[in-house]
Amino acid sequence: MKIIIKLGKDEAEAFKNFETTVRPEEVDSATFAKSIFFNGIESMNRELSALVQKYIEENPDASGMLNADLEDSDTSGNIEIISE
Repeated sequence: MKIIIKLGKDEAEAFKNFETTVRPEEVDSATFAKSIFFNGIESMNRELSALVQKYIEENPDASGMLNADLEDSDTSGNIEIISE
């Protein structure tokens, strides 16, 4: 899978400055960017899981509906992310 993220000039400069400051010398740029991306996904997943858990606790009747929706969802396919 290939994911392409297009950054604006300011965003690209900010990312380059961040990378220059915190990337260990033994880690290449591609591995560093991949690590940042997956850590972001994991963080977002934890936040979403906490929100779903809170919703289920506040709405006990909804948990069955959420499980049925997840079982019916199609998670196959390709993803391409482009932000301008």
